[in-house]
Amino acid sequence: MKVVVISSHLDDAVWSIGATLRAVANRGAEIRVVTVFAGDPGRDTAPSYWDGERGVATAAEATALRRQEDVAASKIIGYEPVWLPFDDSGYVYHRDPEAMATAVEPHLADASVVLIPGWPLEHMDHRYAAMMMIERVTDQPLVLYSELPYAVTPRNYVVGRLRGRTIAPLRSAIGGEVAWSTNATSRADRAIKRAGIACYRGEVTALGYRARMSAVYERIVAREVFGFSGVLPGGDAPDWTEILATGAQGLPSRRQAGV
Repeated sequence: MKVVVISSHLDDAVWSIGATLRAVANRGAEIRVVTVFAGDPGRDTAPSYWDGERGVATAAEATALRRQEDVAASKIIGYEPVWLPFDDSGYVYHRDPEAMATAVEPHLADASVVLIPGWPLEHMDHRYAAMMMIERVTDQPLVLYSELPYAVTPRNYVVGRLRGRTIAPLRSAIGGEVAWSTNATSRADRAIKRAGIACYRGEVTALGYRARMSAVYERIVAREVFGFSGVLPGGDAPDWTEILATGAQGLPSRRQAGV
């Protein structure tokens, strides 16, 4: 069974669902994290305002550092890192959706299930990656995940609890409502996740209070959040570790669901 996670940036998958991924890897499933905006290693221009916080002279230096961090995290969590050579929204360039989709598709061919960002999608890179995948992924079950640390800022946490986690553009793209549910994580897996997050030293520093808020949230709640548009095994309380570790058997693809 191969679980493919689409991560907009090099830290997003670990920060959002790292404990569940660790548990799934321990069950023997193969995990591949495909980072869409992993940076152009050949860009020798000045770094973006975000990457410049690392004290580097060029964008390429920042990309190299961030990829080194991802390698370290992948060894701790237990996934295969795949980096696509596209810059994030901190850089001005022409985004070619066809080129991006072409670069992603080979890494989806052997996937049993594909996970994509789903809430709050307020970062333009997260929304871009999610919408591209909704359009392209038709033959595998498509599961959404709540994006940390953004999902637990005060505003987003309250909005998600009171009004639901499905924003209008996502509802329109996916063709219906999304059922969101939490997945309990073990103390051991959360400790491994924290070690994975710590590998992204530059991002932890840059995210500041949001990183600290996310850490407090996870200590209190000890759960990660997943969404699916369709009928779930287990009803309102699915075991996402079991679902993902067994290749999402029983979850229909969007083509099977007629979407």
